[in-house]
Amino acid sequence: MRHRRTAWQLVGLLRERGDLDELRRRADAGDSAAARQLAEMLRERGDLDGAVAVLRRRADAGYLQLAELLRERGDLDGALAVLRPRADARDSAAARQLAELLRERGDLDELRRRADAGDSYAAEQLAELLRKQSS
Repeated sequence: MRHRRTAWQLVGLLRERGDLDELRRRADAGDSAAARQLAEMLRERGDLDGAVAVLRRRADAGYLQLAELLRERGDLDGALAVLRPRADARDSAAARQLAELLRERGDLDELRRRADAGDSYAAEQLAELLRKQSS
């Protein structure tokens, strides 16, 4: 636990210094905290493609961030593709974000399938979508 906190402090300091090179080196070596910080710095600088590339290489560490960046870039299909396997594996954060994207997209069929399979987030978003359609 202490090691993880120290690693987070280090990448936080690197980000504060704006040290993209060291963050990139650490991310390439498998440091998931560095990958997330690097992606966030790139996003803040307007380099969405660079941020997406960093997170695609480390999708296991930053899949929610990757999905959000893809969504921000207008690639809903890409965001959904990142989230589906995680949601199917019962990752609640992924299931929540997936259901929200499906509602935004108006995908009644997939929301129904997921709700019927017991996904409470899908059921909630399906109800919201049906409520909006009936108004």
